[in-house]
Amino acid sequence: MAIASKSRTAAVTGATGNRAPGSWALTLWSSAIFGLQIGAARLGYGLALPAIRHDLHGNYAAYGTLNTASLAGYLVGALLAPYALRYSGRVVLWSSSVAAVALIASAFAADVFWFGVARSAFGLASGVALVAAAAETLESVATSRRGTASAVMWAGTGVGLAASALGTGWLLNGATHWRVASSSLAL
Repeated sequence: MAIASKSRTAAVTGATGNRAPGSWALTLWSSAIFGLQIGAARLGYGLALPAIRHDLHGNYAAYGTLNTASLAGYLVGALLAPYALRYSGRVVLWSSSVAAVALIASAFAADVFWFGVARSAFGLASGVALVAAAAETLESVATSRRGTASAVMWAGTGVGLAASALGTGWLLNGATHWRVASSSLAL
């Protein structure tokens, strides 16, 4: 990835190493991706779990196993992201789109099995999206400002989790509210 990205980095940072136009917007976009995919959709899963369990039934051990499968998907996606970046310039777009479809699929799951399939697909797609977003963002930022850009991206996770926490009361007051929340996150 480093060899393929050097020309892209040089093109966006310029000879002076200054921040490229649009790199701040890309950093904020990546922060939103981190906020939605880690903060809200992944960590918010735990907040919504009582409502999901009430609606789909099953026990907490089954949902723990599903979360493990989702995290395994995330690991595979994270490992595949550098290879995907070599072959496509739209990795963040298509992997985020697949993650969104998987969230919608989880919202419409009829049982624990299909919910698990959808969450695993979400894990895989979000693993690719997060690594690709971080790589592309950090390549667009001057070397001296990459620490700040990384902090802004990861801060999105906290914002997403805080937003999820604010909605927890609403989630728990209706058996199917988690379905609305999952679909909304996808949009």
